[in-house]
Amino acid sequence: MDKLLKSPVWIFYILVAYIMVQFSWWLYLIYDLNTQLYAADIVGSKLMMVVGEGMVFLSVLILGIILIRRGLNREKKILKIQENFLMSVTHELKTPIASAKLNLQTLSRPNLPQEKNQEVMNSALTSVNRLDKLVNNLLLAKSISNQNYFSDKEEINLANMMQELIKFQFSKTKERISFNGDVQLALITDRQALQSIVVNLIDNALKYTTGHVEVSIEGDNSEIKISVKDEGDGIPEDSLKDVTRKFFRMESEMTRSHKGTGLGLYIVAEMAETIGAEFILKNRKDKNGLIANIVFKNGK
Repeated sequence: MDKLLKSPVWIFYILVAYIMVQFSWWLYLIYDLNTQLYAADIVGSKLMMVVGEGMVFLSVLILGIILIRRGLNREKKILKIQENFLMSVTHELKTPIASAKLNLQTLSRPNLPQEKNQEVMNSALTSVNRLDKLVNNLLLAKSISNQNYFSDKEEINLANMMQELIKFQFSKTKERISFNGDVQLALITDRQALQSIVVNLIDNALKYTTGHVEVSIEGDNSEIKISVKDEGDGIPEDSLKDVTRKFFRMESEMTRSHKGTGLGLYIVAEMAETIGAEFILKNRKDKNGLIANIVFKNGK
């Protein structure tokens, strides 16, 4: 009962019911007045006029109610998405911060063995990198929303960039990532945007599979394709378009089993469009998992 009183939606439904009752009463009063003022044959024509006007008014009223209800449902969905996003960001921030704090406390201990010291430092660096990726994604999403991201193109050796990203951004999971492709293949594009795309695709693939992730590049003068394949469960076909929406997640924050903020594939899709590439996401045919392709036409 308390939740009902706190929600403004119930006022809308009471108002709708009141309008319908008043509308019916208005029709009755007009009909009754016409029967008192006019003869029976004139009342019939007057009644048709009243019914016609009433049907137009009722149609407009029903259309308005439907549109308002859709708007209310849309706002409820947006509110739910925002709540999930806040919960996910809170979780994503707390975990690496707590890990980094624990690592720093460990490093402060006297007489810590050199081998243990290096292990703790690597763990702390991983936590900081995770925080860095989260903050970069939040800033990038904000830039995309404000439409104030500007590309800065340069020639990039794709193989070198991929290998550096795997080595430094995924140091703890690089054993699960394989890379193959033409070491001479180059592309003129925005380095930061392309790095964000690749990092988010690999991160998403690692997140949803315990198996192997394949990263490859191939192409010629007419087309260059960057592919990231995983061995996860894939995505239901009817949700493939939804996963590129901002903050969209397949699972609730209360029951989720995977980390994330719902920004990764949104950033991939928007950044790909910004740098003139096509983002294609589909389920694998040969086995379970996803294939994410970034395709550049004419080698650009």
